[in-house]
Amino acid sequence: MHTKFEFVYSKPLEGRWNQLINVALPNRVLRNKFVKLLSSQYGVIGDRYSIRWADAGADVRFLSESDAASFIMLYTQKADRVRKYPSHHYHGI
Repeated sequence: MHTKFEFVYSKPLEGRWNQLINVALPNRVLRNKFVKLLSSQYGVIGDRYSIRWADAGADVRFLSESDAASFIMLYTQKADRVRKYPSHHYHGI
């Protein structure tokens, strides 16, 4: 089974690329697996997809919505992290 990458968000685009998917890639090992997976499943970078790197992840832009959908369904997972906010009850003020 392939590595599942942490899905951050997705949004439609206008122009050459139709869909952007942002994934978290916190280390070099995951980045290497990510590039290998994309090239094996979607071909040469620049043909069906492109990658824009960020500090903690990458934006993948796909030409077709079907490639974007297959990437999300097969190779991503939602984050397990739950953000906890501090209580708004202040005592002694």
